[in-house]
Amino acid sequence: MTSFKQFMLVLVGAAAVASFAGSALASPYHVMVQSRQDAVAPTEVYVASFDTLDDVSSANLGAPNGFTQISVTPDYQIAGFTYDGSYRVMLQTRVDSSAPTEVYLASFATLDDVFSANLGAPSAFSQISITPDYRIVGFAYDGSYRVMLQTRQDAAAPAEVYLASFDTLDDIFSANIGAPSGFTQISITPDYQIADFTYDGSYRLLVETRQDAAAPAEVYVASFNTLDDVFAANIGAPSGFSQISIAPDYRIVGFTGEWLPTPPVPEAGTFFLLSAGLACIVWVRRRKPA
Repeated sequence: MTSFKQFMLVLVGAAAVASFAGSALASPYHVMVQSRQDAVAPTEVYVASFDTLDDVSSANLGAPNGFTQISVTPDYQIAGFTYDGSYRVMLQTRVDSSAPTEVYLASFATLDDVFSANLGAPSAFSQISITPDYRIVGFAYDGSYRVMLQTRQDAAAPAEVYLASFDTLDDIFSANIGAPSGFTQISITPDYQIADFTYDGSYRLLVETRQDAAAPAEVYVASFNTLDDVFAANIGAPSGFSQISIAPDYRIVGFTGEWLPTPPVPEAGTFFLLSAGLACIVWVRRRKPA
């Protein structure tokens, strides 16, 4: 199988753009961009919206779009952005630090709250502490929370990209790591870095050049059908370069879709037992004397 790094090198060399035909997944998607150097609101953090995955590929902006009132303290940078019914923004110190001051999780009840920087609960520092050679590059929700780390300097699989799982938001705050967690076979070509990833039924990894570039060679979207595929670096469709081009002073720090996993449907036998139990409760209540 062609490795992810080899695949990227082939596409970068050819300046190819893969077709996203038939991939019009309705989410919508939000791309969060932050200034490379510390700035103040309202020019530090920008959110761009796209109605479908095709729109991400074609850079067809939807609504809402614009600068937010978020202003990040100089020692921190945004490390990931996800949606689990509320919006969660993960921040990490720019320079390696230790818990409980390295990783902060900010919550926003609505997208309007993101734009107005109206911080909600829970928002607090986590007990997560990242080893110095790595930094957080992704934060996704698929029913559990997935935090992706990448080496600060280019490396090769299986030591470049690590995926940590947390069952609940409380587990993130307490740094209670769950399963599956481990190194992946993903290896990124040296000129690129992971910008974030999201889950919309499949996993979408957004990759951006380390130095400013122009479309269609700056932003790449890689798809993985399952979490096992993420660990195995088994890239699927649709995957290809986007027409997105980021202004030189900014970089992508977040990518999320407004998609929530569907709760499992009870098995027929379980459903029957639940129905019978409810009927029994109703019958007993009707039999009670007035």
